[in-house]
Amino acid sequence: MSKLVVAEIENAAGANPYSISLGTVSTATGDATIDFTSIPSGVKHITVLGNQISTSGTSPVLFQLGDAGGFETAGYLGGEFNLAAQNLTSTAGFNVHSATAAAGLYNFVVNLFLLNSASNIWAMHGHMSRTDSVQIHSGNGSKTLSAELTQVRVTTNGGSETFDVNGGINIQFQ
Repeated sequence: MSKLVVAEIENAAGANPYSISLGTVSTATGDATIDFTSIPSGVKHITVLGNQISTSGTSPVLFQLGDAGGFETAGYLGGEFNLAAQNLTSTAGFNVHSATAAAGLYNFVVNLFLLNSASNIWAMHGHMSRTDSVQIHSGNGSKTLSAELTQVRVTTNGGSETFDVNGGINIQFQ
């Protein structure tokens, strides 16, 4: 039996397009938004991860995309589903949960995939679970940006509620 061990895989140009970069984790509380900016050019996959987060109210957590012109707050397509039949759609951002409980603690994984680089179309699939209760939610959607993606925002529907517990929110990208 053979074994192949490599430190990294390079393409013909000598770059490593397969490596995953980790952003800087945010544990900030009291803010209505958590922004990840300066995403490098050429990124095709972003994962947004959240650990033990809670908001000050009951609005759903939203994931918004942005380009050099700022965050886009309209034109999102898709929705979310949960087993309790509370389904929700929003054009202001991607949903993966229909409503949060102010005291609830949530974990999430949201994957963003570049669908078409010529027209800046991104697809989203994500899951969120409430860790202090048995709840699992799922969301899917798409968004066409006006330019290349450079930033991702985690906020709430309406953007006025704050993160009052934040065990860590971060992104990975490649």
